[in-house]
Amino acid sequence: MNLVRNAFLAATLLLCTARLAVAQDKAANLCSQFADTPHTSPSPEVVEGATAYVFKSVKDVGLRLHVFNPPEAATAVRPAVIFFFGGGWMIGSVSDFAPQARYVASRGATAILADYRTFCRNGVKVESEVSDAADAVRWVRAHARELGIDPKRIAVSGGSSGGHLALTTAVFSQTDSAGTDSMPNLLVLFYPCVDLTNDTEQEFSGAAIADQGKRLSPLFHVRSGLPPTFIFQGTADPLYREVQAYCKKAADAGNKCQLTEYAEAEHGFFNASSPKGRKWYQTALEAMGAVLAEEGWLAARK
Repeated sequence: MNLVRNAFLAATLLLCTARLAVAQDKAANLCSQFADTPHTSPSPEVVEGATAYVFKSVKDVGLRLHVFNPPEAATAVRPAVIFFFGGGWMIGSVSDFAPQARYVASRGATAILADYRTFCRNGVKVESEVSDAADAVRWVRAHARELGIDPKRIAVSGGSSGGHLALTTAVFSQTDSAGTDSMPNLLVLFYPCVDLTNDTEQEFSGAAIADQGKRLSPLFHVRSGLPPTFIFQGTADPLYREVQAYCKKAADAGNKCQLTEYAEAEHGFFNASSPKGRKWYQTALEAMGAVLAEEGWLAARK
């Protein structure tokens, strides 16, 4: 029996080692492919139209929040929306959601682009990125007064892996030593990655996910007490079924989870600069605005 068990363990170890080698080769190719582009180059210190704040420094890398205020700042405190960019935890640019942030600010809320470390830029894995996301939300809440933000009206948004990070601020909410937590008051997500163990995620991002796939997958950790969640999802996206399953599990646990589906839309349709976004971007932008207005984050359209 021990011989059989040992043989099984040895075979499993060889398989895991082989998979890791393949993942590392793919990661090296991907990072090389995007070398010297905004997806892997050092993040910008300034985004046009925004005020930058360093919320975290790790090994001499300053992570920034780029804050867009409404054109006419109200005297009353404002709600805020924090955006996390996508890129499979491997690549991406903090500027990717700048058009969405400017739109939110134009309608009366504070919009924030949150930077975080990625595999190709900083050599980190998903676990570190989840920590960065939680720290970003906590920093905004802790500095709400100086930012003119209502600490009880912080929405978190993002697409793809950025949607995953946004969701983890709630599902795996963290509280710091000062008692400030990362739990958002609202989630607005676009085609979020909810299961890091599936073939699609492993194919692109296996090196960043490593052995933490199930532990960091919101799909396997749904619980009650999560904030109202609105998900915009394309039916032609390979993540579609898992997102459906997540929303159902969240609702079954007593949470509000509203799924808006876009027939035949592919993954990435909310990226303004992507060819995939030409058909869906404006529609989804207005849909996001409608949800935020209904929830009291944005002024209603006149």
